[in-house]
Amino acid sequence: MKVSEENIRVIVEELRYVADKMVGEEDILGKVYYLSGSYAVIHRVMNLEYDDELVLIHRILMSAYETLSSRVNSIITGQERVIKIPVEAVDALANSIRSLATVLSEKKEYKEILAKVAAIGYIGTGNGYYLYKKGILKL
Repeated sequence: MKVSEENIRVIVEELRYVADKMVGEEDILGKVYYLSGSYAVIHRVMNLEYDDELVLIHRILMSAYETLSSRVNSIITGQERVIKIPVEAVDALANSIRSLATVLSEKKEYKEILAKVAAIGYIGTGNGYYLYKKGILKL
């Protein structure tokens, strides 16, 4: 990734903050709210210093947020009664975000972590929740 050290530092600090806030929050709404900060920081940096890999990271983080946020809203409004968002899934997502911060700061490979973020976000879909309950989609 061709992003300046300064912007990598900004991303890493924000991702760590997001992960800490997600873990520290007891309510699922708060956890998902803080998740939005993960893709937002990538978006801010992309506007200053574009890189295709930032787009990949942004899209996966944003997709996880949108899927989980949509499902939580459906649960709250009473439209969804079967599919739940397991708190441990959102906490695992926070841990993946923290891991992403670490590998970005160390300039290591991060695509495996992004795959995990995508899989955890997928739990917010009907099929993803089914696979999670069946024990196939693991945190």
